[in-house]
Amino acid sequence: MPYLGEVSALVTAGFWSFSAIVLSAAIVRAGAIPVNVGRLVLAAFYLAVLIPVMGFDVRLSSGQAGLLALSGGIGLAF
Repeated sequence: MPYLGEVSALVTAGFWSFSAIVLSAAIVRAGAIPVNVGRLVLAAFYLAVLIPVMGFDVRLSSGQAGLLALSGGIGLAF
């Protein structure tokens, strides 16, 4: 398919823009903390459902788990 990368980039940019608009409206209505907690709970639920359904291997070494936790902490703080 010609221009697959370009189309994918434009669709991704559109989704990012849409999510920013929706999240900013939700934060105005409900506040930042409830919206972010809700997002985290939904993401955890989706992962808990999709990982077994798709048959993904989720075994991590202790180093990988530590880096994942560090990345999550940095992403949440900043």
